[in-house]
Amino acid sequence: MKSGRPATCLLTGALLLTACGSTTADRAARSAPATSSPAASPAPPAASSSPTSPTTPTTSTPAATQPATPAPRGSSRPALPGATTARGWTTPSSATTPPSVTAPPKPAAAPAGLPVADTYGRVDTAVDLTTSSNGNVAGFGRTTTAYRTPGGPAVARIPATQLGLPTWLPVIGRQAGWLQVRLPTRPNGAVAWVQDAGVTLRHTNWRVQVSLSANTITVYDGSRRVGSWPAGKGLPATPTPVGQTFLLTTFDSPPGSYTPSTFVLGVHSDTLDTYGGGPGTVAVHGWPTAAGRVGAVSHGCVRVPQATLDAFHKLPLGTPVDIAR
Repeated sequence: MKSGRPATCLLTGALLLTACGSTTADRAARSAPATSSPAASPAPPAASSSPTSPTTPTTSTPAATQPATPAPRGSSRPALPGATTARGWTTPSSATTPPSVTAPPKPAAAPAGLPVADTYGRVDTAVDLTTSSNGNVAGFGRTTTAYRTPGGPAVARIPATQLGLPTWLPVIGRQAGWLQVRLPTRPNGAVAWVQDAGVTLRHTNWRVQVSLSANTITVYDGSRRVGSWPAGKGLPATPTPVGQTFLLTTFDSPPGSYTPSTFVLGVHSDTLDTYGGGPGTVAVHGWPTAAGRVGAVSHGCVRVPQATLDAFHKLPLGTPVDIAR
């Protein structure tokens, strides 16, 4: 990347700096965007009301290892950048929980030195960009070993948090005693298996559909369409990646930034291995000009209006996001 370009929506350094690049017309319409600083987190706004409340998970987990619920904005808990309430979750039903089959043998102890399954990681494992989670999500209250197959070799360590917020990953398959989850690593669509002991299961009715051909983003709560808005996508040289992904984490920007909030997805640029020292993670975020939020305008991120950001604040971590051509 050339120097002097505005920071993109791709991960740079220790935090997502999400300007997503700009076109000539867009640069003429605005000054260079401010970038986030890990040391400068604004006071989070008050939390909006929750459309649904989480219920007791189906899998019993010791209290000491339950994945922490992010503090509501404006709560007395220490503020995290972009902390959101854990809303939109319900107890999985038999209709939404993947079916179980005979359990395979227990795996051997995981070797030391496994890669970390976070947005900076790369894992040698299977890839699945098409299977839907149907809203099933798994929460991890402690570091958990992930395996290539049930009872097979260990491939990664899933941390309890992702950029400061609890880890919630989509569940796309199940065998007795095992869950297949999406990973937020490279390659895009990476999946692995975890033992279900100590994992918290929830279900969400929320989902997001991004249409690159129509340049739109749509948020659904079950069958109800909450809203649909124009959306900017990647330039031809840096296209927005397609396939099933999910909401990994979120953070707020300092006052005066080009976007008040950034919603980090579990997917990376297909053409940029790194950007500004970071792993090239794709996100959904705002942009200060309408022209910069329509059509092919970014390095791969999805640029949206404020109304979309407002809707995204209602989504629980792990919400499925389908990016389609």
